[in-house]
Amino acid sequence: MLVLATISVAVHDSPAQCSPPNGYYASIDASSPARLRATLHARIQNHSRVAWNGTWAVLERADEDPQNSSRILDIYRNASYPKFGSGNSYYNREHSWPKSLGFPVSTNSNYPESDCHALFLTDSTFNSARANKVFRNLERTAQEYPTLGGGSGTYPGNSCWTDGFGVTGAWETWKGRRGEIARALFYLDVRYDGSRHQNGSAEPDLILTDDMAKIVASQSQTNLSIAHMGLLSVLLAWHQEDPPDARECHRNDAVYAAQGNRNPFIDHPEWVALLYRSAGQDLRHPWINEFHYDNAGGDVGEMVEIAGPSGLDLTGYRLVAYNGSGGGTYDSQFLVGTIPVSTGCIGARSFDFAGLQNGPSDGIALVDPTNRVLEFVSYEGVVTAIDGPAVGMTSRDVGVSESSATPIGHSIQLGGSGMLSSDFTWRVPTTATPNAVNAQQTFVGGCGEVTLYGCGLNPYRSIALVDGIPTLGASFTIAIDNPLATQSVGSPSVLALSPSALASYPCGLALPSFGMRAPGASGEFLLDPLGLTVLGGPLWNGIPATLTLPVPNDVSLSGAALYLQAAIIDPLASKGILIGLTDAARVRLAQ
Repeated sequence: MLVLATISVAVHDSPAQCSPPNGYYASIDASSPARLRATLHARIQNHSRVAWNGTWAVLERADEDPQNSSRILDIYRNASYPKFGSGNSYYNREHSWPKSLGFPVSTNSNYPESDCHALFLTDSTFNSARANKVFRNLERTAQEYPTLGGGSGTYPGNSCWTDGFGVTGAWETWKGRRGEIARALFYLDVRYDGSRHQNGSAEPDLILTDDMAKIVASQSQTNLSIAHMGLLSVLLAWHQEDPPDARECHRNDAVYAAQGNRNPFIDHPEWVALLYRSAGQDLRHPWINEFHYDNAGGDVGEMVEIAGPSGLDLTGYRLVAYNGSGGGTYDSQFLVGTIPVSTGCIGARSFDFAGLQNGPSDGIALVDPTNRVLEFVSYEGVVTAIDGPAVGMTSRDVGVSESSATPIGHSIQLGGSGMLSSDFTWRVPTTATPNAVNAQQTFVGGCGEVTLYGCGLNPYRSIALVDGIPTLGASFTIAIDNPLATQSVGSPSVLALSPSALASYPCGLALPSFGMRAPGASGEFLLDPLGLTVLGGPLWNGIPATLTLPVPNDVSLSGAALYLQAAIIDPLASKGILIGLTDAARVRLAQ
């Protein structure tokens, strides 16, 4: 008879310091998000594939019960089962990134299917309930799946929670293992970037996002070249809430012994914040930029404007209105759409909010998809919330107000210059500017700096993005720094996009030109080849050359991958002989 063991639930384990082999991360460059992503991918790619049937043995070592080496401890129910060595009716194998979202067809070249860093032994009932739902924080009305030794019956307690069905449903992992799930998906996002395994096997580009439309579109009965999963903002919060512990270090060691690669975010959890910083995640978030609640006569045009990184999908964010009398919520609305492109890679989007109260001490909270309050502001006094997402929090009074004498068409707005909410100050009511930068406001510094590089043929080249992350509807500039510094073939001063046939390129990319590939497309480039382009300076003696290129303002390109291959041509050669090739680089457009 099966003995189901109940163990104490550890939800506050001390962060562990794992011990990767000496020198394992020696090649990692964490000087920028792009360099970190590229060097991490280079370090963990090309792992040895574990056969699907062989994953049982690896996972039973990886998910071994720390209190009894003859048993496994499942990730969702927190139940201890005897090791069966193969399939059984008690636990099975959970794909933290569902197979149905990008890699459903089993083949010997399907590497993510049997990647044990993202596979977990799971109680069969819990695995069935999770199905292919995204990871999201839920509400107390969701269905509870209590863990052994910890289910409380009061949300969130130490239980798992679920709501809805299929990919549009949601699953909230209990707080003792949610960080482990998050780091498994960060690993997949970096390990699989659409390039080929060294043995020639095609691999998908797995991308974490908050965009549910992209996740839903990733459902497929065939293996895809690009697939999405999320929610990224939720996983980032889970990573912070539940840091790696000794059990997770043991798991990393066990999978490393079988595959030959490690999950770097278990060994170095601090890399998560850096890696996703350039995508507007973690360090930068949207804020309340403008609002209107009172005017002469009957109130009209009441609204709240949100500002933040251009291209940020606001789906899942919400505005919650608080009553200054008593501190309870009186209205809320979920946000939809993306923040538009504007100067400095920051934009603004306005939302009608009829019925905003006229004070005193009424408040507005901006809440992210993880139910975290990003900002809690009020007008005509402060309010302490007694319920809702801001419960227990005290608002920050903006210090200016509207009244029954405020002209129609005016609003309270932030003014100043910067890229974060804290860079600006609230100004007295003036003419409203919904969906646009405020009259006394300048967005700067939001683009950041990203360096593009990787496994190019010429070790001396460098391709740097001069003016920030490529954004829909904007232009960007690349600098190509002296790729032929050690060669003595003429004085090349012309940059050409690579020839159409480069199938043998060592990065495994056979791309004909500079271009953008839309999400889910394969081999379709939205920009025509640019041909030979004379640059602003010679690629010689360390003098950089620059090239400015436009990005179409096409919403279908949101989240697309940007590719560049550039060939250096000897201008003295009659047929334009290829004598040097810069890197094939990829950076994702701001989402």
